[in-house]
Amino acid sequence: MAAKVFVSIDGDVKEAVKGARYPKNALVFSPIERPSGDYQRKKELAYEETSASIEKMMEKLNRRALS
Repeated sequence: MAAKVFVSIDGDVKEAVKGARYPKNALVFSPIERPSGDYQRKKELAYEETSASIEKMMEKLNRRALS
């Protein structure tokens, strides 16, 4: 589903029409959707995986430095 796009010209806000020409001072924007709770969980998992990967890399570097 495509997000709706709006255009503001001199304070008047209306839905943008594809292919229509707007003046240079027109502000074109779309509403920001809030991320779902699932997004937060994925972010936490990615952080944990990255942290674990960095720890393994540091251990390998320490072993190489000691040998």
